[in-house]
Amino acid sequence: MPCVFAYSIGHIIIGSVLEPMMAHYGLEYSDGGQLIMNQFLGFLAGVLLAPLALRAMGRRVTLLIALFLFASSQISLFLLIPWDVLLVIIPIGGAGFGMIETVLAGMIIGKLKEKKASIMVLTEVFFGIGALAVPVLAAVFIATGNWNYIFMVVSAIVMVSFVLWLFLRFGEYERF
Repeated sequence: MPCVFAYSIGHIIIGSVLEPMMAHYGLEYSDGGQLIMNQFLGFLAGVLLAPLALRAMGRRVTLLIALFLFASSQISLFLLIPWDVLLVIIPIGGAGFGMIETVLAGMIIGKLKEKKASIMVLTEVFFGIGALAVPVLAAVFIATGNWNYIFMVVSAIVMVSFVLWLFLRFGEYERF
């Protein structure tokens, strides 16, 4: 479920700190739309490429690559790299994010035949916790003037999911 938590964070993280981010880069708030659009285009590519990756590498490796890509993009956001470079990097993280969604959805649907209600409830609970926690945490970082630290927190959460998938055994999700 840490993966679901990390996935929910990805949906809202940039929007939570968009105003101070645009102020840092000296851009208009509307310029943030380009960043969000680039992330979405990467997300779309990740969703479309996930079935190919799943066939070629299996669930575990695909998910590990996706988590790594998403965490890397969050570190780039934390480091406040130049805007033009960020616009190129963020779709890569979006692709990882899209692959995470596709793999998780497939795994959850695959498990639904056994415990439909409990799995869906647990998934929604973790998604909701992530979606509610990030804006609150972002507000704390914004208030302290360290708004970009939220991206390091997100990266750390995603990397915890990465390590869990790397070292723990998940039976049927080992390969294909």
